[in-house]
Amino acid sequence: MRAQSVRLERHALIPGLVNLHCHAAMTLMRGIADDMPLMTWLQEHIWPAEAKHVSDEFVHDGSLLAHGGDAARAA
Repeated sequence: MRAQSVRLERHALIPGLVNLHCHAAMTLMRGIADDMPLMTWLQEHIWPAEAKHVSDEFVHDGSLLAHGGDAARAA
């Protein structure tokens, strides 16, 4: 493939953006103290639960659950 040069007045050409920030594995923590203010929820419930339970297996299983159990999409 040969490179092309295109002049676009008053335009910006940027690469496609890919979202690599994903919370799919946290599906397993859905509903934990979700009626709390944000910082209380994080500091007193979510972060301690993550420290206790999150592992490679946790992330794998949570991702499978979030994607309907389709291992191909979670891989």
